[in-house]
Amino acid sequence: LNDGGLLVHGAVAPTPECISMLRQLEATHGKVRFLILPTVAVEHKTFAGPLARQLPEAEVWYAPGQYSVPFQLPLEFLGFPLSRLHELPRSSKGADLPWGSELEHEVLGPVGKDPSTGAFCEVAMFVPRLRLLLLTDLLISIPRSPPDILLEDPRPLLFHARDGPLEPIESDSQALQRGWQRIVIFSLFFQSGAINVQGVGEAFQDASKSLAPELGWAGLLPWTYREDWQQAFEAVSGGVLVPPILQALVLNRGERDAQVLRKFVEDVSRWPFERMQSLHFDGLTPCGPGEWTSAFRRFLDEPVLPFGTLGPAPRGKDLEFLRDFGQQLENSGVINPLLQKRQSIV
Repeated sequence: LNDGGLLVHGAVAPTPECISMLRQLEATHGKVRFLILPTVAVEHKTFAGPLARQLPEAEVWYAPGQYSVPFQLPLEFLGFPLSRLHELPRSSKGADLPWGSELEHEVLGPVGKDPSTGAFCEVAMFVPRLRLLLLTDLLISIPRSPPDILLEDPRPLLFHARDGPLEPIESDSQALQRGWQRIVIFSLFFQSGAINVQGVGEAFQDASKSLAPELGWAGLLPWTYREDWQQAFEAVSGGVLVPPILQALVLNRGERDAQVLRKFVEDVSRWPFERMQSLHFDGLTPCGPGEWTSAFRRFLDEPVLPFGTLGPAPRGKDLEFLRDFGQQLENSGVINPLLQKRQSIV
């Protein structure tokens, strides 16, 4: 921060390595003064309380709409420090915030059929002096090669590099990249059009014959890859995109939530950012208001001339599993109906 100290965006596990690195930064820049929890998602919220306890001088600012299941509990019951808690206003416009004009923000949501038991909410933050957009889940950028940290123990990469459960281990650079790209496909779609899923009996039979049980799961790899598997990866790489699970299950459901989303996208697009930093996949990524808006329009709109919606987009057959699951949730009354794409000229 300009007047000294640090602001931490997002919460990660306060491992000894993490805290050691934070202490080094504090020695140079001053203590962590603010910890921002910009989401209600449990995978991010889980670490906020433990991290806050390691940062005793930091105020904790959190996204609105926090919830817990099966019972709604106060945040202090979930490990948050009561005396340092503050809820972020829905927008930084006109708000008196302790970091002043160094950060601006807009809040999406909470959106969802029942905000008290599982809504989606995210705070987009803009750092003017860096022309940087800070996000949690809303946009991702997929690197083509595995992050260096995965190379420290490449077993997951080698596991997924095989075309099927009976294939031998390959450990060259091409195999490591192939394993990474298949991990990406699995994490984005769970069950994509890139694989053939085995039956239970066949899967366990092949596991008993596996040439690579040391890679884990006792040799169980219950699918084989189709020849066009790499097309699934190429479709979602080469730019920024809204994660498929958000496209298929969370966003653009129900008329009210769709209007909230479109207004939010428009509000954020007014910031003159040039880069984006998400809490998933790649680090700093080139991204301006045009790329931001296009990423949402690719699943919200259906233009006749799609010049304004160019960029990575999942193949239809890779979305089938998520769409079928979404239809089941919709039929059960858990989520609102998915709206039709809006027709436009460009």
